Amino acid sequence: KDGAEIVIVSSKYNVAMSTIQRNNNRGSVNVAKDGNTVTINSDVQIIVLGITEDGKYTFFVSGCTNLDGDAVEDGYLYAAGGTGSNYLKTTSNVSNTATWTITIADGIATIKCVDSATTRNQIRYNPNTGNGDPLFSCYASGQQDVSIYVKTITEVHTCTPADAVKENEVAPTCTAAGSYDEVVYCSECEKEISRKTVTVDALDHDMKTD
Repeated sequence: KDGAEIVIVSSKYNVAMSTIQRNNNRGSVNVAKDGNTVTINSDVQIIVLGITEDGKYTFFVSGCTNLDGDAVEDGYLYAAGGTGSNYLKTTSNVSNTATWTITIADGIATIKCVDSATTRNQIRYNPNTGNGDPLFSCYASGQQDVSIYVKTITEVHTCTPADAVKENEVAPTCTAAGSYDEVVYCSECEKEISRKTVTVDALDHDMKTD
């Protein structure tokens, strides 16, 4: 949906697009995958999804830096290579090269810019095997599939204590003390919050005479 926060991740490898905007492409950073979820850190590029009037998409990025650690102007990812270069850069303008279609099948996202004159138009992951410098950029074909993950925030439930209840009551006698557990549960989820054992003094002797 419009305004959703997403990350672009290699479908095969445990890496995501990073906040580093290189001269001609985007860096990568390691992430942890677990089924349909991925755990990210502050080095992963959060992309704000925009939806155009005709149902296409834009990818707004912020908090980016270059290889020297200097801040890079916020903007939109765009296919910058035309027909001859595998480039993925950031621009302040929304044009056809910064507007995309997304098709998802079996968890794999095909992300292509809509500009008909641009053939290096598909966001892919390049492991750059042997060079030790993996990256995300735009290609006409080849390289590795990518997937899109939508950022979600898990709300932490705060328990609300209900009135304490007594459990495991043992009645006192005149020869032995009694006890009970004083237990507090959450009034909403019924999770046990606390438990303590309370001792009850033995009863006084009831003296009788013949």
